Amino acid sequence: MSQKIQTGILITLAMLLLCFTTNPASAAPIDVGPQVATYEGDTRGFWFTAPSDFIITRLGVPTDASIESFDVAVLRLPQVPSGPTTTFDTLFLSRNNSQNSMLTTNIAVSAGDVIGILGSRGANSTNSYGSLEYTTEINGSSVTLKRLEMQEDLRDTHPVDAVVSSPAGWPLGRVFFEISTSTIDVGPHKAPPYSGSTRGFWFTAPADFKITGLAVPNDASVKSSDVAVLRFKQTPPEFNTDPSTSDFDTLFLSRDNEQGGMLDTDIKISKGDIIGILGSRGADATNSYGPARYVTHSNGFDVTLTRLMMQDKLRSADPVSIGVYSYSPSNIGRISVQIGEPDPFPWAMFIPKKIVQLPNPQWTAKSGICCTVSNMTFTVTLDGITKSSTATPSSAEDCASSSISVEPFTETTSGYKSFSASVSGGCINDGSGTFSYTFMKGNAYTFTTYLDGTDVRLNVTSVSLAKDSLGADKTAKTKVFSLFSLEDFGSSLNGADSTGECATP
Repeated sequence: MSQKIQTGILITLAMLLLCFTTNPASAAPIDVGPQVATYEGDTRGFWFTAPSDFIITRLGVPTDASIESFDVAVLRLPQVPSGPTTTFDTLFLSRNNSQNSMLTTNIAVSAGDVIGILGSRGANSTNSYGSLEYTTEINGSSVTLKRLEMQEDLRDTHPVDAVVSSPAGWPLGRVFFEISTSTIDVGPHKAPPYSGSTRGFWFTAPADFKITGLAVPNDASVKSSDVAVLRFKQTPPEFNTDPSTSDFDTLFLSRDNEQGGMLDTDIKISKGDIIGILGSRGADATNSYGPARYVTHSNGFDVTLTRLMMQDKLRSADPVSIGVYSYSPSNIGRISVQIGEPDPFPWAMFIPKKIVQLPNPQWTAKSGICCTVSNMTFTVTLDGITKSSTATPSSAEDCASSSISVEPFTETTSGYKSFSASVSGGCINDGSGTFSYTFMKGNAYTFTTYLDGTDVRLNVTSVSLAKDSLGADKTAKTKVFSLFSLEDFGSSLNGADSTGECATP
């Protein structure tokens, strides 16, 4: 075959590869313009007409006007506001949020909806003002944001009890929000929340797709979250009618997640799979309740979400051991689910080049605590393999320049696993703990200890072994565990504390 023909075939196949490879939509922050002034007194925001369907996945108030706790609300107006009104639906309301990070939400917006977003910081409603109007882009369409105001403090007044309006000639109040076109709508939060056992929902997959992210909404609790994904062999049994079932595969399980955003996942779902998702926040298993038997829209299909429940807390109990039920008449437990396209047909297999498979996860351990009176040793045991790292001080007075031994990375298999960790030495008489974590292919994991006051923390930091599209290393992600407290050891500390003999080098 001639060089010219070979080149033509390669070009044709490369074009096919581009045509048949799709990327899932991801969360996108919406530009609301720069700050131009500040105002304190009542809560401000903006309104716009939605150009297409999407989900508001995150909300926050800028910190350039104030760093006090914030209040935020999302409204759906019946029409373009032409004067003061009290007629609207409150889709979301959250007050006195102390964190500066964005709130995780799941607010469904349809094309043509007139959406209002209000937000301010502090009891005196400090606002970050933008321009009079601001033209931004949502899902590729040009959208104009215009001022929306309420003449009250959102901190102590519900929007429905105040008049909202959109006067011309005044600046909008800046509120940050992010959207996704690939997040399953799980309905609005139905107060009050429920604590005691973990809830969720199940559904039958209408098509092939991937679950690329999971989050338990923080509108009922801001504690750390627990979430699990199950695949059933058959429709789960009904509560109060049949025994619970453990006849399922656990596709994903992650506990005590402190971050506020989506957990990155890569869970392949096939058409016809019966999928269950459980999620709650805190050791008391606080659930964000949604509607009962909620009909949502996924991959162009109507899908019914039906309550799934386990009669225990996901933080401490295994769904397989406890068993789960369906309970059709009652509210679902809300878990935000981000979906993506299934893996495309591997057209690249026809192109004569090396196909690189993701390697198994690798791991090692590194001590992050030094003791000025003797060596400190940190050990981790995973899959029967133990790695040790020792911090040796350079002198009896100097912990900052200690030398730290680190063993080479070791390969393991992917999946949800338990591991044990311990710290021992002259300052600490053997403190240890056992934890669980999900290890994924294509990642390197480093276990590290450090001091947080008198608490010994354990970091599990993952870094992708692949490069991003620009050839740079991908951003590291860290999961924090609490190993133990120095105060638990009393006199066995040899007088060490976070500022004495025991330190982080």
